[in-house]
Amino acid sequence: MARTSRPKAKKTPRPPRRRLSMPKLPTLPPGVVKAIALVAVAALGVALLHGMRASLHHDPAYSKTRARVRLVDVPDWMPADIAQSILADIHLAASGKGSGRCVLDAGLARDVYDRAAANPWVARVHRVTKHGDGSVRVRADYRRPFALVRSAALPPQRLIVIDADAVVLPLPAYRVRRDSLVVIGDVTDPPPPDGKKWDAPDLADGLRLLKLVEPRPYATEITTIDVRNHNGRVSPAEPHLRMYAQIGRGRATDIRFGRFPTADDYCVSPQRKLAYLDKYYSDNGQRLSGTNDYLDLRYDSLHVSLN
Repeated sequence: MARTSRPKAKKTPRPPRRRLSMPKLPTLPPGVVKAIALVAVAALGVALLHGMRASLHHDPAYSKTRARVRLVDVPDWMPADIAQSILADIHLAASGKGSGRCVLDAGLARDVYDRAAANPWVARVHRVTKHGDGSVRVRADYRRPFALVRSAALPPQRLIVIDADAVVLPLPAYRVRRDSLVVIGDVTDPPPPDGKKWDAPDLADGLRLLKLVEPRPYATEITTIDVRNHNGRVSPAEPHLRMYAQIGRGRATDIRFGRFPTADDYCVSPQRKLAYLDKYYSDNGQRLSGTNDYLDLRYDSLHVSLN
């Protein structure tokens, strides 16, 4: 019997495969992409820098480059304890946090300079230099005690130390020998804080007079400059400025200087007044004090008290 062949079933066609595609992301502007890259690089650099600095601080060689402040050419007149206090104050700018700053740290010289310039004893900072041994050397001019000042606003026994520019110094008066500095009193205004200029007209004239007398050979006899009647505020008839000369506990002499001339009036010049004193000192056995009660310099010739 012959086989009957079945017709082949037709294959159902498969649907085409769907290709998977990633959704399109919004495109960032080129400038933003560049900025992100720069931030990433900077962050990486900071992290590396911190890592290097941490490892450097643990390196024994680092101790050789830790900043150590040194004062160059400290004047001979300055006591050692004052020089040490200035050094300790300036060194705070180099100590940093913890183990101290490296001499190569950016801004170290500037910070040391600013700290030194702010110290009441420092008149001027010439320069700050850094060296390979870790030292940071400060070269400066220092304020030297020049006078003691008594203020009418303070107890009479309290004296303030100032330099030649009337800047108040952080030095107790008991540290100064009373016979080594002239006392200027009584200044009306109270003193400013340490390191600030005592800007008072009566003190300015007292200092002006002291600077005129200081080079004279009899300057060591001047113990006091009295400014209480400055500009005649107590009595117009009395001398505006006085000096007192005395040797030890001997007889004191009142030197009646008067006032400094102004542009619109007549007054005996300071140079002529000092010439009176020069001649009296020469004629009186190289002394100002001890002979007369007063020397009045306000006239066209020297007036002295009768013995």
